Amino acid sequence: MSFLPSPTDTTRISVLSKYFNSIWRSFPILAFRRSLLYRMTFSEFANFVLKSIAGYKTSATSTRLQKFSFESHYSCLLALDGRVDYMLNFALQNKVQELKLDFDRNYTYYRFPEAIFSANQIISLDLRGLRLEPPHITLSCPAIENFSLEDCHGLTSIILRGTSLKQVKLVRCPDLRKFHIEGPTSVEHVTYGGHTKWLSKCEMNIASCYKSIKVLELIDEWTGREWLETHSCVLHNLEKLIVTRCNFRWNNARLCLDKLKSVVLKDCDIEAGDIEAPNLVWFEYWSYTTKVDRRTFSISSTSSLLNVKLLFNYDKYYPLDYPASEYLEKLVRPFRNFQKITLACTTYQELVGLYYETAGSVLHAIKYLNIELEEEIPTREIWILVDSMLLFAPRPSIISITTYDRPLIRSIKFACWQGSNFKEVILENFDDTENNVLAEYFCKTCKVVRFVKNITATNHPKKEYGLREL
Repeated sequence: MSFLPSPTDTTRISVLSKYFNSIWRSFPILAFRRSLLYRMTFSEFANFVLKSIAGYKTSATSTRLQKFSFESHYSCLLALDGRVDYMLNFALQNKVQELKLDFDRNYTYYRFPEAIFSANQIISLDLRGLRLEPPHITLSCPAIENFSLEDCHGLTSIILRGTSLKQVKLVRCPDLRKFHIEGPTSVEHVTYGGHTKWLSKCEMNIASCYKSIKVLELIDEWTGREWLETHSCVLHNLEKLIVTRCNFRWNNARLCLDKLKSVVLKDCDIEAGDIEAPNLVWFEYWSYTTKVDRRTFSISSTSSLLNVKLLFNYDKYYPLDYPASEYLEKLVRPFRNFQKITLACTTYQELVGLYYETAGSVLHAIKYLNIELEEEIPTREIWILVDSMLLFAPRPSIISITTYDRPLIRSIKFACWQGSNFKEVILENFDDTENNVLAEYFCKTCKVVRFVKNITATNHPKKEYGLREL
């Protein structure tokens, strides 16, 4: 039943036989999403939910409820609607383990039952789109492992306690002024994004879980900037760092994290600073063209497995004031000594500027250059992109091209290098026209051009690489 597309289908299947009806009335997962029943008004949807859980309640009062989810993207007066109270009381009485309430940023006023924040059996609590009352909350569920609060207003302070707590997420809670994790905890994943009103700062204290945090995500250019610079030295076990829309001005300071393996920086304006992470294997940077000029940070890693991915796009409404090659050269400058680099953008035109304007090679050490594009390359112009990349990275072992619509990864493998020249090229997974275009291009510089099909080189890229995803 959990694989059926809507709660209506689970209700329909219950009438097929007494056996199915019995299973439906004791099914441990109840998920109600109004978007699947879009023709219903909120009142009709709420009545449908009450009717469904009434049957469940009368026949399975002793059953432990694994999950109860109620999602309704509709602005309603929950404070005056006792039906939501009835749903939550039903969930508590049936010892719900996972509770989710989502109203999609409608900021509906609702006084949450305080018993939920101390319920013994709750493992996961996910709230979104509410204007919560009271403004001060202390979460002390002894078994809770995951807590998420997103797009919620009214809440000014929250204290989290629990030895089982593993993951905490507080995103877009503009009234929040205090966020503490207290007592012995084993929190491994923290996601925090302030967006407080009037640029006020939120007091964030997670000292009790410094030693256990493995994943840290900060989404706020005010709190994130200062907090990370101050507390990075005590995050000894941090393995993954994700930072979105933060302005870092380290004044030539060094961020040292020995166990850090992955760094993702999205739309961050970084000035003068070093990231020293000897075990770093993945670095991803999302860039706006207007923020590259002042970027003077560097990456230090001794890992031979380090992969660097740079995502960027040009804004057609605000054209560059300098050549595209200069922009790209500044973007990749801190990574010029690494062997594996991915350049991801929307169209191939964002890269071909290198062909016309680059004065000298930039990526001398690069061996594996991957190009990821959202849009397909015109067949007759693919040689222009390849030529641009060879000027940019003069001695690669492999250049691969990935686009969203192509199921296979296209690769160009260079063999038998002699000085700055190569004698053999292997073209993998290109179509016949592309093979002819590239063969004509490479025949001027090498003796052998081979064509190969490799159906195991499948392509699973992210759908969009433009910064619209932010």
